[in-house]
Amino acid sequence: MTGLPSSSRSPQLTDKANDDLQPVLFLLRLPSLFRHRKTMPSLEPTQEEELKSIVFAFLTGRDIAEIKVRLTIQCHESHINCKELYQAISLPGPSDDTLLKLIIRSLNLSADSIQTQQILSQSKNLYELLKYFAYDGNHQVKYLLNLIENAKVAKDWSEVFLFGTLFTALSGILLYFNKEAVKANFDKFCQWLKIACPTILDWLSRTFAILRNFQLLGIINTSLRLLWNWYSTFSNPTNSTSHKVSLLFFKTITAGLTIAGYCVSFFAGGVMTFPAASLFVLSASIELFKSLFIKLKTQQMFNSLPEPTRDDPWEIWSQYIRLKNLYNRSSETFWIWGASAFLTTVVVAISNFFPPNLIITITSLVIIPLIAWTKNSLVNSINERYARELQSDLRRIPKEKRPSDFIEEKQKLLQQRRDLESEFGKLEESRVALETEQTRLEQEKLSLQQEREQFEQDKERQLREIKRKEEDAKRENDDARLALHMVSQTLTALTTGTPPSKALENIQKTPQSAHRPRNAHSTPPSFDYTPLQQFSLFNSPTQVGDSPDSEEIIRSGAVPPPSDSPMGLPNEPGQTTSISPQ
Repeated sequence: MTGLPSSSRSPQLTDKANDDLQPVLFLLRLPSLFRHRKTMPSLEPTQEEELKSIVFAFLTGRDIAEIKVRLTIQCHESHINCKELYQAISLPGPSDDTLLKLIIRSLNLSADSIQTQQILSQSKNLYELLKYFAYDGNHQVKYLLNLIENAKVAKDWSEVFLFGTLFTALSGILLYFNKEAVKANFDKFCQWLKIACPTILDWLSRTFAILRNFQLLGIINTSLRLLWNWYSTFSNPTNSTSHKVSLLFFKTITAGLTIAGYCVSFFAGGVMTFPAASLFVLSASIELFKSLFIKLKTQQMFNSLPEPTRDDPWEIWSQYIRLKNLYNRSSETFWIWGASAFLTTVVVAISNFFPPNLIITITSLVIIPLIAWTKNSLVNSINERYARELQSDLRRIPKEKRPSDFIEEKQKLLQQRRDLESEFGKLEESRVALETEQTRLEQEKLSLQQEREQFEQDKERQLREIKRKEEDAKRENDDARLALHMVSQTLTALTTGTPPSKALENIQKTPQSAHRPRNAHSTPPSFDYTPLQQFSLFNSPTQVGDSPDSEEIIRSGAVPPPSDSPMGLPNEPGQTTSISPQ
């Protein structure tokens, strides 16, 4: 039966197949999701220059304590681990980066060589470049990588401890008050495990019951570790080919001898025979041969390098000092590695060649890790001491040969740039403050202008009010003068004996100019009096000569002076004449 073509398949079957494949596709994409989850931080140019200058300063012999402090400062200022900071520095190329060119030059490498160009093209960032140099035999760079990896942001474990304490307390309380329920649930789980996984439990019981199956587990464990070493070595892009070959050579031989020993013991029914024990002892002694190989290789490299002369540049001197330091360090650590490998081989030989004994087995399991821990402690102490000696020896190179003069000058320029940026920041803050003050002054000026306009408006309003009051006062004054003129005319008419009707007629015939109107638009007053008002006017007890206008009229000669007597006779001094009503 032939399968249906893809175009004629049922959509329901296709959808069902896709639904079944979704979990598998998700599991296949899971590693890529975790791999691309972390994003690299973005660094400022000044920070990149500082991180590169730290690398160059270490390679030129700066003190390790100073390098640690500078790395710690960069780590705490950015709140990011130094390893991630160096992974965030891209490589534009040595021709475009003076510091990168100096770093390559300080390792006695040419930035234009084919090998260096290949390393730069394979390196994604500065951290990978340093790893290439470290695996290529530059032990000074390897120590710098340890410093970079150890410079981390301090983690805050308070929340973890608090959560753990609360979880432990709550779990204890629940277990204390629900003992029977917890025990019942545990028994149910054990019964389910026996029912669901009988095959696994039977296999485990048979495995631990049969002696030869221990060798089978050893074969599986050693094989898996060997495969993992091969995978990690070849998947690491920063390892050079020579370093991969030398690293896998000794690991493969050690694992192969161990697997061979397990196989011999397995086919012998789980009994430790002489050939199997010999293979285990030989596997343990490989570390001794490895340390001897490293010492001979370092000695060959050191002997092949001629001692530099006074005229040689700094790179030649630094390369010679590094190889000499590595040779002395390898000579000293060789005895540590050799003693550790010898003691480990003796312990393995005793545990394999002697009859099985509980005391020997426990002693071997305790002594072998103790030997390894002692070996690592001594080797780390020696590496630390020789790293400090290397930095001190590099500083002893004559100053005129050191390429650090340029970087020191550049550091001064960078510091001056930071100072200028700080001053510029202060000036910018002052400018902002001045602009704020100017805005405030402009607002105050605008408010003052508004107040001034309001004041001008109030002033004009007050002036109009004053002018209106002056006009009202003038009008009242004119009315008073007119009334006084009428009184004076009335008195004149009375003194001359003019009848009241005649006098009133004369007053009404007075010219318009004599009435003094209040303004150009006002009309002269009307003199249409009623008979009662005329009687009151001509019979009011008004004394003659009391008004200034009447005196003025009499002095002008328009009207003869009034007579003090009723008949026109003069009065005596101090005597006045009253006009009584007729």
